Amino acid sequence: MKSVSVDKYLSSIDPADRIVLEDIRIYIHDLVPEIEEKISYGLAAFYYKDKYLIAFGAFKNHLSIFPGGLVGRFKAKLAGHKTTKGSIHFTASNPIDKNIIKEIILFRKSTIDNN
Repeated sequence: MKSVSVDKYLSSIDPADRIVLEDIRIYIHDLVPEIEEKISYGLAAFYYKDKYLIAFGAFKNHLSIFPGGLVGRFKAKLAGHKTTKGSIHFTASNPIDKNIIKEIILFRKSTIDNN
């Protein structure tokens, strides 16, 4: 799917999944107000100081967050969610705890700030 904006991307998603991703989107903006949204590789991506911070997407059977290679660092806290090397899978009925999302985003933000 080729989308021109995060709004357009979200409008094409199943309503139950859209609610979950829109909630995460708002949360990301609350944590990092100066975030910039883009569509990257067909996903809703969020950049901070022109650096990749996090992305999310909707797929046929799940939603995913792409924390930029940090899955291993947070794997112990992700019990109950399927993970790959670069993604965390979840569903509307089994969402990711926002505290984990917060930890990931603040860790990535501090890495960007310190480089």
